[in-house]
Amino acid sequence: MTNGPSSARAWADAHADTLVKAGLGEGAVDWDWHHFGWGSVFELEFLDESDFERFRRLSVVEAALDAAPARVEVYRGRGGTSGKRAPRRPRPVAGAGAVALPVPEDLPVVPDLWHPLELTLGELASFASQPV
Repeated sequence: MTNGPSSARAWADAHADTLVKAGLGEGAVDWDWHHFGWGSVFELEFLDESDFERFRRLSVVEAALDAAPARVEVYRGRGGTSGKRAPRRPRPVAGAGAVALPVPEDLPVVPDLWHPLELTLGELASFASQPV
């Protein structure tokens, strides 16, 4: 709902408890309020369309919507075309978004082949006999 002659936030503060209780009483499983500079948004999540229809026909809901400072828009789903129970997916992390992976501790130790004179003959033989 957008702001009108009075603030949508003030309307939300006055009617929030009534609307939330009515929604939960008709089967809502989740609810949330969002307040912006231009108005307020009240989201209710119902598992069944008939629960929403019952909620919408309640006299306390109609009275609260009639008392709104401006026109009230009612949408099914989150944000127009996303459909029911399909929240927007999170955006990718800006930049690389990568983190270093831990080094496994069970990797075999490979001798430094740039300094072969440091290896004993036994170490060289055991290294050469390891499967690839």
